[in-house]
Amino acid sequence: MQQLFNKVVIWSEVKGISTAPSTKQILKCWEEYGETCKAIGLNELDEIKDGIGDVAVTLIVLARQQNIHHDLNEMYETLSQTMQLQQERYYLKCIAEKLVKINDQVIMGKQVNQTDICKALLYLNALAQTYDSSLEECLTLAYNVIVLRSGRMVN
Repeated sequence: MQQLFNKVVIWSEVKGISTAPSTKQILKCWEEYGETCKAIGLNELDEIKDGIGDVAVTLIVLARQQNIHHDLNEMYETLSQTMQLQQERYYLKCIAEKLVKINDQVIMGKQVNQTDICKALLYLNALAQTYDSSLEECLTLAYNVIVLRSGRMVN
């Protein structure tokens, strides 16, 4: 996962997204979360996986913007050892709760808590597992799409 996290960080730097305002990035997180929920409602497996990966990308980019991306993988791996499997709705609720918390930190101009991003990523992984997938698979799918985009972020 570390290599994949690093690829997303480098992509965000090349595209100029890593220096964009975090307020824009948290909106993108919410947009991707909404698309994931819609895909779940329509039971569109490919779109669910894409959505989970897209939410993960937005969170990793946010971590880079906040300069808290360095130990993200290590914390993710440590916290993943304590996760217990639940139902899909539970993970959607937990992801939303973490996004609200992260959103509040961004809007208030505070440093985003790295643990909140890691836990959101863990809940995304658990959600992916309910669809016989993993965060790594979903993030790989999303990365393979975004890396082909030719645009750059311009403020």
